[in-house]
Amino acid sequence: MPTVTANLVDKGIIGKNLPYIWQTGGKMLLVSALGLLVAFGNIYFASHQAMQVGRQLRTMLFAKVLTFSDDVSLMQPAVTLVFSLTNVGIVFLGSRLISGRIMEIGSLLTFLTYATQILMSFMMLSMLFIVIPRASVSAKRINEVLDAENQLQDPVKPVSMPKGPAELEFDQVSFHYAGAEEAALEGINFNLNFPLANVGSYLENSIV
Repeated sequence: MPTVTANLVDKGIIGKNLPYIWQTGGKMLLVSALGLLVAFGNIYFASHQAMQVGRQLRTMLFAKVLTFSDDVSLMQPAVTLVFSLTNVGIVFLGSRLISGRIMEIGSLLTFLTYATQILMSFMMLSMLFIVIPRASVSAKRINEVLDAENQLQDPVKPVSMPKGPAELEFDQVSFHYAGAEEAALEGINFNLNFPLANVGSYLENSIV
């Protein structure tokens, strides 16, 4: 190989074609760089589209839900603040009464225990306002799933699969959910050929 290279250099073949070689290499490098730029551009475009759709869903579908969630999220800190301020007030007033020999320490501890139990009951009651809406929505969704009719029906006269290799082909296939304005998947194209005897093994592997 070194001998061949030396002969090419001596004959001036590489020297004459060196500008063409540099030009070809530059074009190949430019094509590779353009591919990377297109890939990053597609990623940015897809991310921008996903963020835009997310903002639309937040505005259209979840505005009321998020408002209710914000109100509920403020309930727990508010109850905790009231609980803490009540304990501080009881201890502060009790200490002044104890220093004035009007109340004993045992009475203060008893009163503080009862107040804590009462406030804990109110805290548990406030938790119901958080749990009940979630449980109601979950129960409604579960009932919808249980009451949904199965749209996949067995054929009256099933047709046996033909012998030989099987083929599955998608040509510009689109999929959208019932009632959706836009398709979830679109422009799907692929062709799959495999022996019919391996269908069971493919299904078994996919299930596992």
